[in-house]
Amino acid sequence: MYFKVEQDEDCFIIYMTEKFYDYCGKFYKNDSFFNITYRLFNLLPKDFYHYVGYTYNASFKKYDFLRFVKMFFKDKKDAQKFCKELNRRFQYCVDRGDFN
Repeated sequence: MYFKVEQDEDCFIIYMTEKFYDYCGKFYKNDSFFNITYRLFNLLPKDFYHYVGYTYNASFKKYDFLRFVKMFFKDKKDAQKFCKELNRRFQYCVDRGDFN
């Protein structure tokens, strides 16, 4: 499992696991690890957020001062469905040897 769902106050958030960082830690020195999620779907960030919002009922909060967008889910089942898809796509990349 490379991604996991955790509860954060009254919502659910997707987090990367240690196994994820074992594969990606050496590649992302000066960039956000979350950029990998856009690439797993082959989408630009804005398109990715629209897709996840529409398909998995994600909500977003933008923090301008941090240049950061928080993605969260009100329903745990929606978060789990998205997490399952992230893990499936990441496993495909692992199986292909993309991180070697």
